[in-house]
Amino acid sequence: MTSAIGLTPIDLLTTILVVITGVYAWLTYKIAHSNKMMVIEIQKQIEVQTRPVIALNIEIQHHTIFVARIWNRGSSSAENLKLTVDRDFYRFGETVGESKNISDMYIFKNTLAALAPGDGFWIDLCTGPQVGKEIGGKIVTPDKFTIQASYGYGSRIYTENFFVDLRAYFYTSGAKRIPEQLEKIAKSLDELAKSNRK
Repeated sequence: MTSAIGLTPIDLLTTILVVITGVYAWLTYKIAHSNKMMVIEIQKQIEVQTRPVIALNIEIQHHTIFVARIWNRGSSSAENLKLTVDRDFYRFGETVGESKNISDMYIFKNTLAALAPGDGFWIDLCTGPQVGKEIGGKIVTPDKFTIQASYGYGSRIYTENFFVDLRAYFYTSGAKRIPEQLEKIAKSLDELAKSNRK
């Protein structure tokens, strides 16, 4: 017996089975692709959570001193860290003396084997009134400069560019740091102890 389209029941069932198998194969492919994308996203999230991240903050210490803090805020050591600065910046506007130009500092002239998580450097730059200081027609404490950090983790290489504009910090005050507060407390305790001895 044949159907209206000229197929036997076995041919019709085979055709339906082929269509169902095709739909099943397509759905399986979509599920596998979705799972693959999910695994890739999970791997990215794990990398973000475990990789080193070099960061730069500008801090104001003692109410007037601009300090660049370069540190590893990630969870793993940054390997083969190379720091560069795009402009000469003479600390406190002083051009005479060793390591006055921050690009001559050890951390800018050499590749560091590793920088542990939470570890970093504080670089005194200048006071607010010294920003933009000019000596002999050359600006020795530029208000804008870029520091670049290149480093590795596993087989990956990361490059971070930090554009610094010191003018953004004009007329602001720095956070009261714990060591400074402890120094004040220690000084007060010393004065109190001296007054009690009299």
